[in-house]
Amino acid sequence: MNDPNLYGFIESIVIDGPLATIKGWAMDPAGMTPAPAVRLRNHLGELVIEVIPTHERPDVVGEYSSHSLIKSGWSIEVGVFDFDFSKPLHSYAVIGDQEYPLAGTPVVSKIHPKMLAGYELETLIDRGLIVGDEFSMQPDCFIDYSHCWLIRIGNRVRFAPRVQLIAHDGSLRGAIGKVKIGMIDIGDNVFIGNGAIVLPGVIIGDNCVIGAGSVVTTAVPDNSVVAGNPARFICTIDELIEKGLRIPDTLWFDNDYTIERDITDSMKQEMINKLSGNGRLGFINV
Repeated sequence: MNDPNLYGFIESIVIDGPLATIKGWAMDPAGMTPAPAVRLRNHLGELVIEVIPTHERPDVVGEYSSHSLIKSGWSIEVGVFDFDFSKPLHSYAVIGDQEYPLAGTPVVSKIHPKMLAGYELETLIDRGLIVGDEFSMQPDCFIDYSHCWLIRIGNRVRFAPRVQLIAHDGSLRGAIGKVKIGMIDIGDNVFIGNGAIVLPGVIIGDNCVIGAGSVVTTAVPDNSVVAGNPARFICTIDELIEKGLRIPDTLWFDNDYTIERDITDSMKQEMINKLSGNGRLGFINV
């Protein structure tokens, strides 16, 4: 940071639901003033967004002993679809008609919504819950906080809202003074639908879909789709994909048709009109 030729830093990327907040600072070292603008480009070099530094950064002022840098901080909020955060993100200070690369390789962190009972995911991880990479959880889920160390969640697992993982059963507490407990293991590439409940002792294999409202009481083999109460085998993942793609005159919408990309009222109405005349089903590319 003491390098007088340094134009600034990209410092942090925090993903919160559909949005990512990217922060840093940028300056014009020639005049020790904030850079006129910052540009972010994706890994293909395509310009995604430009912002003017306006945030106060007393730490930068102190490091350079230059109060004129107080407004050198910048912060940008983007949709998660705007970048592939597994690939390099390029940021530049814009001075005149030139772009100067900003330093830094920020760690991408993710904020998960609070679960039922008010617990943070990080608290349960501290207690022993195991969570793999690229875990996504929607609001109002419940992970058994009293026995969370018995639960293992694999990579690229997604929970819809109100999913519950329950690793204990207190139904016999009054009768025999004992509580049944059991491991829950969830494999990789698993989607668990809205309101589904997974009970003690369940193993869910890789590449599985658990239907909305399901109560999972027994093991789910790899590559399976299950649904119901109790959950039963419906089809394989390959059969689900084939069925979806066989919808007559399947409609496809690109990711501009999402809240994350600021879908317009006219685009919403277009989506309604097309789906109303097409069996009410389609796909969005995400």
